[in-house]
Amino acid sequence: INGETLEISKPITIKVTEASTTNNNNNKDDDKNDSTKSTNANLSTLGVTPKEYDFSGFSKDKTSYSVTVPNDVNSLKVAYKTADAKATVKVTGNNNLEVGTNTIKIVVTAEDGKTTKTYKISAYISLKDVQIKQEDKTPAIIILGILSVCIIIVAICIIKKNKK
Repeated sequence: INGETLEISKPITIKVTEASTTNNNNNKDDDKNDSTKSTNANLSTLGVTPKEYDFSGFSKDKTSYSVTVPNDVNSLKVAYKTADAKATVKVTGNNNLEVGTNTIKIVVTAEDGKTTKTYKISAYISLKDVQIKQEDKTPAIIILGILSVCIIIVAICIIKKNKK
């Protein structure tokens, strides 16, 4: 056995079967073949923070959502949970948001490494949310003052004309 000679006094029968190899790797995930790995690339939850800009009605089968955020928000944190704990997620487009429509992509890759599902959030930032600085308000205040005086003068003229 293993290159050694043994002397045996009684007859014995040795049955040789197929050689086997032992895998001493204790990582059970490596032992799985691709056909037994999950193909579930769904999310079980999806949302954004700050929470006041979140959307409602998440469904694992709906892949497009939209939110409107004010101009001072330049990034959104995407909150999610995968339906399968072994799935991985990559989020892109949620930073450096600009005025207009920004597309945030959430790509879920199943455990098998091949199956993917992409969820999209359209984050719209409107120009109407642009803050006016105090020094920019002065001309508007002057114009409102002039318009107010004009309205009062017109009202006085109408009253005087009706008295005649």
